[in-house]
Amino acid sequence: MVNNSYVSGSNFEREVKHYYERSGYTAARTAGSHGPFDVVAWKIDAAGCCQMDVVQCKKENKKLKYTEDIEGLRNVPCEASWRRLLYVKRKGRVEILQVFAESTKLIDEFPTKLLKRK
Repeated sequence: MVNNSYVSGSNFEREVKHYYERSGYTAARTAGSHGPFDVVAWKIDAAGCCQMDVVQCKKENKKLKYTEDIEGLRNVPCEASWRRLLYVKRKGRVEILQVFAESTKLIDEFPTKLLKRK
């Protein structure tokens, strides 16, 4: 029997991966890892510096505040220039929260249809 929640979540991860790729990043899913992030994306900028995002993808669940996911991202060892991000898909929108050592900050939000553009 197919677990619709798993399929829906993995589809969202694929959408985020493709969103990064369309933005010039190289991206990979960490499918099946059950680790603190689902997607890792990177690109080398004009100065030769690596821009890196580690991303946890979540579909809305009104009962959760994503505390464990945020703590998991905080524990990922990262360079200072890397970003730890939580993508939350809810009610036709995607919210992107950046996770810092002591706080989180909403850095972007957009309609989910932007994830699906080719």
